[in-house]
Amino acid sequence: MIDNEKNKQTNGQNGFFEQYWRYASSLRDWLVVYGVGGIVLVFKEDALFDNAGRDNLVSVIIGSFLIAVAAQIVMAFIRKWIHWFIYYGQAENRTETRWYDHIVHLSKWVWLDIVADIVSLTAFAVAGFLFVTASS
Repeated sequence: MIDNEKNKQTNGQNGFFEQYWRYASSLRDWLVVYGVGGIVLVFKEDALFDNAGRDNLVSVIIGSFLIAVAAQIVMAFIRKWIHWFIYYGQAENRTETRWYDHIVHLSKWVWLDIVADIVSLTAFAVAGFLFVTASS
């Protein structure tokens, strides 16, 4: 009976993690797509900018979009490798190593995702504000 309870708890935790990971992946995909789409929009709408401030403003907008996308790509890269090392440690039965313990501990740092999301959303807000301001 105790093993059954432990299995239910582990499967429940895995289910929550899988759901979290789907949302995190979806959010990251949307942020990257909108980032690339934002850059295309800036280049497409030449008429929105006057010649005097165009170069500086476009540079700041594109830079903001790139910062947002870079934050998500870096986070995806970090999470990808964290999860691969956890998978490898479990598959090869190397869960008793110090390295595995460090990786598992790192995988619990949700603040990494929060910081990347805040950086992305702030950069998108700056770019969006500048774009809307320039177009009005």
